[in-house]
Formats: sequence, C-alpha cells, structure tokens
Amino acid sequence: MNRDEQLRYCKVCQHQQFIPASGIVCGLTGQPADFEEYCPSFLARPGENPVIDRYIGKTNFDPSVAMASGTKRFINLIVDSIVYYILTLLVGAFSGLVAALMFPDESLVYDDSEGTPLWAYVISISVLVFYYTVMEASFGKTVGKMVTGTRVVDKDGNTPDTGTIFRRSLARCVPFEAFSFLSNSRGWHDKWTDTWVVTKD
Repeated sequence: MNRDEQLRYCKVCQHQQFIPASGIVCGLTGQPADFEEYCPSFLARPGENPVIDRYIGKTNFDPSVAMASGTKRFINLIVDSIVYYILTLLVGAFSGLVAALMFPDESLVYDDSEGTPLWAYVISISVLVFYYTVMEASFGKTVGKMVTGTRVVDKDGNTPDTGTIFRRSLARCVPFEAFSFLSNSRGWHDKWTDTWVVTKD
C-alpha cells in the first residue's frame, strides 16, 4: 500500500496528527503510516465516512459514524416499495392466472372478514422477504440503497450473514416497522438484528 492509499484512512482517523515537517502522522506513534494492508488502530472521526472495503473484520469500525441519514433511509423506502409492489403485482398476476387455469371451477380460499384471497397475503409477505433477503445477502444493498449509495453492515463493517439478513427481512413484516427509522435513522429491523445501514464510500 503506497502513501496515498494509506492517507485515505489516516485523513479520517481520530488518531491523526498534522506536523508541518512530516505531514499527517499517527498521533499514537508520532510516525507516518507504515501499514501494508490495514491499521489496527484505525478509528474514523465523527462525521466522517470510514472506508469499509479493506477494513472488514479488521478494525474497531464504528457503524454509527457512517450511519445513513433519515433522508436517505426514506428514499430507500420509497424506491424499494416501488420495486416491491411491481414484483408483487407480477407474481400475483402470474399466480392468479395459473390458479384460474388449474382450478377453473373452484373458488380460492378467502378471508371472511375482508374478502381478500389468503394467497394474496402469502404472496405479498413472500415477495417482501424474498426481495430483501436475496438483494442484501447477495449485494449488501437493495435497489433503493444502490440509488442512495448506502448498504447494510454489521457492527464490524461486514456484510451480515444470510441468516441475519433473513431475520432482518422477516422483521419488516411487523406492522408500521417500515417507518421505525424516522426517530433516529435506525429501524426496528436494524436494532433487532444488530445491523446498520451506512453510507459507503
């Protein structure tokens, strides 16, 4: 790693110190950076976005420093809701067509109170869980997060494992959970699974 690459981290580290004769040095050692792959003392300054890629699982990464704003979370919600509704309509239409062709003389199971087909609820929840699980487990982000430059990470800056992502997705099925991030930019699905949505450099 050359000096310029090292400075990408030093410039946002809480331990940095500027000395006119030497430039940016480590405030802990008083020496210029000399790490090759990562610095075990790296700690991003408040208000700065730490570079995550090279530091996954290697630093005391503080996700709260890079936490995505409420505005970005809201944009994520809008974009992902649009994608979700489109997918639900497509899957619902296809399922309805198949059911009509296979059982033309049989009525589908309905919810007595509302008259809504029960399979519609099953499809809706299944698409929601499937969309978020596949996107976040595969890419660390959904379509909405791609638009805003954010991603989901665990407390160490890693992309969460598939089991954690699946639990995150299930948590989204709780009524009104989608708006739970409005109070402090962390939703219930974040808190319940110890995950964070951060702005990624």
